Amino acid sequence: MDDTAYDVIFQKLSSYHAYDNYPNYHIHNFYEIYLLLEGDINFYVQQSCYHVTSCSLAIINSLEPHKASNNKNAVFSRIYFHIPPSFMEKYSLANTDLSHCFTNRCVGNNNILSLTKHEEKYIIDIYNNLLQVKNSDNNNFGNKLLFDTYIIQLLIYINKLYKGQSFAAPKEYSHDVQFIIDYIDSHITENISLDILSKKLSRDKYYLSHKFKKETDTSILHYLILSRISKAKQLLQEGLNVTETCYNCGFYDYSNFITTFKKITGYTPKKYQQNFSLNR
Repeated sequence: MDDTAYDVIFQKLSSYHAYDNYPNYHIHNFYEIYLLLEGDINFYVQQSCYHVTSCSLAIINSLEPHKASNNKNAVFSRIYFHIPPSFMEKYSLANTDLSHCFTNRCVGNNNILSLTKHEEKYIIDIYNNLLQVKNSDNNNFGNKLLFDTYIIQLLIYINKLYKGQSFAAPKEYSHDVQFIIDYIDSHITENISLDILSKKLSRDKYYLSHKFKKETDTSILHYLILSRISKAKQLLQEGLNVTETCYNCGFYDYSNFITTFKKITGYTPKKYQQNFSLNR
């Protein structure tokens, strides 16, 4: 079956490592549904770190830098679905926004749902149905429509779960690390450096760098860059031009902004805006 026939990518994986292609925090241009079937991981989303075990569902939107890290020397299994915004736009109705659970919340909040075995089985059954359609003959009558119907069922089901459940609470960071995260979030348009953070906290900068890396599993610089790119994506979607976006997310070098944005998202800012603007 030709994968290009479908808008949605899905897969079941079992491995020791969370990501072969994304070992560090990364950000997508699509929405991600991530079902942990078996294992014990830390799931980092923007400013939050969640301890996640089996029968848990992660919901990640296109503005949320994230990564998963295995806590044990054992294989863990998961199913993921990658759904482009265009799919949501195509099938949502005025009173049925299929992207609700992804977009109707603050970035890095309410990302993890704990499921019952019955709820987990429903999602696994949809995965198996999708796999059957994908592996069948390309010429089967109604294949593409049937595939999309299963994804719509999945999104409706998850949105209903989202509206009716409590969410897993993130782990608490130390005071120093939480201060850095909050400072980056509230001063994203300003010059931020390790020296500045060190002075704000009256701490040695190498100590802060090590502590941040230990608790968040990434560097302060990488976290800062992805936070700025996330902000840039949001501003571009809202209609700001590229120059305004550059300076409103803390980049003071236009050329560096263009290069960094394309490296992380795969698009130039202008091309991204053309493809993903909320007003297009």
